[in-house]
Parts: sequence; structure tokens; C-alpha cells
Amino acid sequence: MRIALAPALAVALLSPPSRAQLPLSFAFSFLDAQAGGNGNIGVTEDEVAGNFYVLDFSNTQTVHEFDPTGSFLGTFTTTGCAPPNPTPNDVTYDPASDTLWFVDNDNSAVLNMTRAGTCLGGWLFTPPLSNPVGITYRRTTGTLFISYTGQVTERSLAGVLLSGGFPFTPPSGSAILSGITHVPQTGNFLITQSGGTAIYEVGPAGGLVSTTPLSPFGIVNTQGLHYNVQQQRLLVVDNSLSTTFVFDLPFCSGSVVSGGAGCPDAQGTPLYLAASGCPDLGATLTLVLTGSPANTVPAILALGVSNATWSGLPLPLDLAFLGAPGCFVYTSNEVLLPGIPNAGGAASLALGIPNDPSLVGGVAYAQGFQVDLALPTPLPLASSNNLAVTIG
Repeated sequence: MRIALAPALAVALLSPPSRAQLPLSFAFSFLDAQAGGNGNIGVTEDEVAGNFYVLDFSNTQTVHEFDPTGSFLGTFTTTGCAPPNPTPNDVTYDPASDTLWFVDNDNSAVLNMTRAGTCLGGWLFTPPLSNPVGITYRRTTGTLFISYTGQVTERSLAGVLLSGGFPFTPPSGSAILSGITHVPQTGNFLITQSGGTAIYEVGPAGGLVSTTPLSPFGIVNTQGLHYNVQQQRLLVVDNSLSTTFVFDLPFCSGSVVSGGAGCPDAQGTPLYLAASGCPDLGATLTLVLTGSPANTVPAILALGVSNATWSGLPLPLDLAFLGAPGCFVYTSNEVLLPGIPNAGGAASLALGIPNDPSLVGGVAYAQGFQVDLALPTPLPLASSNNLAVTIG
């Protein structure tokens, strides 16, 4: 089964490149009639009762709760907690403790509360961040990711700075990253910008994977968003409309897992290979290789059915002996696709998964490379991490 996998995927990879979008399907929306002034700015959903929690920082009753149909239930406030959260900007659900986490940019603070509104403590950013206005809980690591102006930072639940942060600036509009959520199926983050009308899918290293416009659904001012893994749906709150939009976002039965680390391009940015979409039968998975925005060197994609050997040599293969220190080969090369166009530091290929039941459970491995003569090594090579794609 695995031997037949690489040729089947290779045929699909030869199709013309395309930019992916999230497969959103509108389900319903609900209005927060209690919101005043500046409207709604953050949203999340618990996984016990299925209730929604929407923020209104222009109201002393900052948290508005709705049932699973969008009917209003009641309010509670964050203002009396320590650290103070008088005007929380975003909220996220923590499935490990069945609690809520808030971020407030006025005093650069993070607050933890029960779903009933009891204060549980929190912490301050030291030094303060510039507009920390988005927060999400990543269940794969049990940590928090907070978005602010042009950056995302990873923190432990106690506020300790961790290594998973990354820079990201939207292609146009505000650099304030108003909302962020994590999608465990792909490992990517979904990000909104203040006053925007799109969702940016961003890889764990900060590379732009896809852009999904929301204006066709009537959204005019994106703020918070939340992905519910159990319900397989995405919530997006519109600040101007005081309305939460609920979309179905299908769960992938296949998976994409990243391993290893990339070797820098000529501008010093490590290459990163990410995926958008589902690696399921009949679906489309788009592989996106990112580096520095100034990097326009064509990409090479290696696709194989093994992460154990490469031309008879064990993997990962350290290329330091060829003059490329820190560069590794992580995947076998049954299929090698060179010359993939790279615009603004991003090269992408749409991978159509054949509708062949014999492929289910099979694993393909992918890694990106660039041969760039501007690199000051005898072997002018940049490489990416490795992706293990399991077909669902």
C-alpha cells in the first residue's frame, strides 16, 4: 500500500499550483443585543454545555453568555479580579480545566476564570506587550498563544515565556492581530486583524498558508475567533455588527505532523513547510513552503514513502559534510519536483488525494528545498522541516 502511495500523490502534485482557502460552510449567526458602544471583540465556546461567551469591553458586564442556539443566558464581569481585566479583548476556552482565559491590552494582563465567573488569578506581561488582544489555548501543548501587533507569543499557564512564538504581519491593513485560534488537525493558527474581513491561516513558524475572505458572508470587521474541535466549527465575531458568525469547518480524519527543523535561506530565515486542507480521500491538501519575504528562489519538493533512508543512507541525513551546516534531509526522494514558483517567500502546490480506499492509513513524507547561489556555503542549500502526511 505504501509503495503505491508516492506515485499516486505525485500525479496529483503535477496539477497547477493554487492558493487554498478554508472550507467554511455558514451555519448560523446570532446578535448580541446587550452589546453597546464598541460592540463585540472576543468569542469562545465551552465543550461541556456548548455555550458561547462573547466579550463587550464597552459594558461593565464584560462577558455575555449564550446557549448553543445563540439565545442570551446572562452576563458576568471581569473587572473585580486580580490582575484587573476591566476591558478584556479576547477569551479562549481551556478544555483541560473547563475554564476561560482572558487577555486585556489596557493593563497587559491575562486572567483565568471559571465559566460561572469566579476569578482564579492570572498574571501581567513584564514588560508590557504592544496591544495583546488575541488569545488561544493550544491543547497539544497545554499552553497559551497571545497575539499582538505583528507578533504571537507562547506562554505557560503561569505566564512563563516559551519558545513557540512567531512574527506575522497581514499582507495589508492593520498589523494588530485581533484574534487567534489553533487547529490541532493541521497544527496551524487562524488569525484575524483589527478592522479586517479575512482569516489568515498561519503555520507554526509564522508563514502565511492561506487567506479566506469573509466579506461574502457579510462580515465587515473581524475581531475574535475560536475553533471548536469537538463541534468541528469556527466562530468569528464582528465588532461593528455585534454578531457572532458560526461556520462548519470539517474535521480531517487524516493528519499532518511536522518534524525536524529547517535550514535558513539567504536572508537568514529557516524554510518552513506547512499544509492547509485535509489529507483525506478525494480532498485537496495544499503544501506551502515559506521563507523570507525577499526570497523568490524556486522551490524543490521531495516526496517519499519513508523517513528512514535516503539513497541508502539513514535519515535524518546531516549535510554538514557537504558544506551545509545545520541542513538535514528527513524524507526519502521517490518523487522530486523542482522549479516550483516562489512569490514573496511562499511557494505552494495543491495535492489532490486520489479517491482510492487502499491509500487510507498510508503515510507520505514531504520536505522542501531551495538551491540558492546567494548562500555562502559550498553547498548552497536551504531546507525545511519534514511533514508526515497520513491519508484519511
